[in-house]
This record gives sequence, structure tokens and C-alpha cells, in this order.
Amino acid sequence: SSGINAEWPLRPGETGVDVNFGSRDSAVDGMIKVYLWGDKKACDKAKMTIMVLIYKIVFSIPGSCDILYRTPTEVFEIPEDKCGLVIGKYGSKIQKIRYKAGVGVYLGDRDSAVDGMMNVYLWGDKEVCDKAKKTIMELISEQTEVFEIPKERIGQVIGQGGSKVEDIKRKTGVRVHVGSSKSAVDGMIRVTLRGNKEGCDKA
Repeated sequence: SSGINAEWPLRPGETGVDVNFGSRDSAVDGMIKVYLWGDKKACDKAKMTIMVLIYKIVFSIPGSCDILYRTPTEVFEIPEDKCGLVIGKYGSKIQKIRYKAGVGVYLGDRDSAVDGMMNVYLWGDKEVCDKAKKTIMELISEQTEVFEIPKERIGQVIGQGGSKVEDIKRKTGVRVHVGSSKSAVDGMIRVTLRGNKEGCDKA
């Protein structure tokens, strides 16, 4: 929040909006709350400004006034209960999307959910926004599948130095975890797959 405070261009006396950033200690899933007080139009303007400033800071976008009020390139909805899948632990997944796709991403806060759906805002060229949207949709469609294999077959699945498991991950895009021999129950080892349905079925 320090970077935003340093660049904050709208003062309460100019906009009629009071702004307060939650402390870093209050962060949940890598996100802090921002509180705005004022009429709706002024608060909407302040909110958009904050979101664009975050975009500028993360991607070092030159210029200021020219993009302060630019509307998002794309807005779409995801289920509120899938929000954690997109954000990741300490914001790791959403940061990865931002840096990998080179796109600005903002998830509406859960209090803004309507009928269990939340808005996702994207800024950037259409091509990178499409790429980011595809990644997000894949994340929220992620599923976990668990099954068992005989203990004596574990070597055939893992391969030398884990080569076969790594090959499965690379070809399917699915995360694969094979339990250790010590974890066997009645001679069976648990295998856990995490990814989209098509990838899990293929794996």
C-alpha cells in the first residue's frame, strides 16, 4: 500500500472521498481491504484510480492521466466460492497470472458478490486478456481425483528419478502426487491428481 499512498492523486478535499487502506497484517490470501467514504460516483472514481495505480506499479506503465480512468478491457464473472483457486496462497496464483500474461487483474471483493458470482476485471491488450481469462477459467474448473494403485507398481508409475511422473505432468498439465511405499494400506498406494477434468482423465 505504500506505493499507492505515495502516488495517490486524489485528495479527500478534491473528491469528497475519504480513503483508508487496511494494514498488511490484516491481509487475507495476500489481499488487503480498502475503505472508501463518500458519494457513489466519487467512490467509483476513487476505486478505479486505485486499481489503475496498482496496475501501473506492478507493470511500470509510463504516464498517468491518460490511463487513470480507462475502463477494463474485459469484465467477466466467476463463482465466489472459486475465488481462492484464482488468488492462491498469499496471492501466488494471481501474481503469476499478472506476470506471465502481462495483464492487470483485479477480483471484486466477496462483499460485492451477486447471486454467488464475483466480477473479474482485466486490463491490457485483447490477446493477453484472452490468455489470462483462459487461465482463470482453467483454474476454477480444477478438480481433485484420488485413486489407488498396487504398491508393487509404484516404480512403473514414477519412473527412474521421477521421469514418468514428470512426463505425465508435462503432457497433461495435471499435478500428480504418488504416495510413498510407507503410506501403503493393504498393499495399495494413493495417487492424487489435480487439474482440469480433461487433463485428469488423460493422466
